[in-house]
Amino acid sequence: MTISVFLLDDHEIVRRGIGQLLETQDDIEVVGEAGTAAQPLARIPALRPDVAVLDVRLPDGDGVSVCRDILTSVEPPPACLMLTSYSDDEALLPRYLRRPVAPCRTGTRPSGTAVAAGQISARTAPRPSRWVGPIGE
Repeated sequence: MTISVFLLDDHEIVRRGIGQLLETQDDIEVVGEAGTAAQPLARIPALRPDVAVLDVRLPDGDGVSVCRDILTSVEPPPACLMLTSYSDDEALLPRYLRRPVAPCRTGTRPSGTAVAAGQISARTAPRPSRWVGPIGE
């Protein structure tokens, strides 16, 4: 099974680098990309990626809000994997997150898209990273 990925980052060089890194994997395909917070909402419904890799900080918004919008408007929703070069919790978990969430709810199994996001993170992270899990309402 091929894992389809959508990339959101305001820096083209970062999108290209991540895309090239992901494309080295036989079972991962980058199906789309965007450079602004507004673009994914127009593109993701048609592309239907398994995973959306979203930059936390964008000039016109933030990846967390984009993730929330995608999760409420796209069916089936992709797993959202947040990307940031900042190490502080304020950047990773902005003040408007209502509550921390686990990768899956108690008593359920992770969805295929959550597993795909975990595989992408495990294969491409240069060092151990934090798994925050899907963003809940």
